[in-house]
Amino acid sequence: MPDLDKMSETELAAYYQRHRDELASWEEVESPVPPGSRPRIAGRITVEFPPDEMDALRQLAARSDASYTEVIRRAVRALARSGE
Repeated sequence: MPDLDKMSETELAAYYQRHRDELASWEEVESPVPPGSRPRIAGRITVEFPPDEMDALRQLAARSDASYTEVIRRAVRALARSGE
């Protein structure tokens, strides 16, 4: 197994994408957040991005110290506030 700590986020994403179906490699871990303590999600959407935009999104998230989903939520909130 490669040293995952030395991989860039792009390399990690590619590694996990290649190995996503190798269930024996994945281990069960307890959620760090107790069930029922997360805020209720009112809706969920799926958005597809081309690889170059996804790479840019991951890089922005890394620079912002946030998940890429949080970066998307922030962008949507900012757009909603702007009224456009």
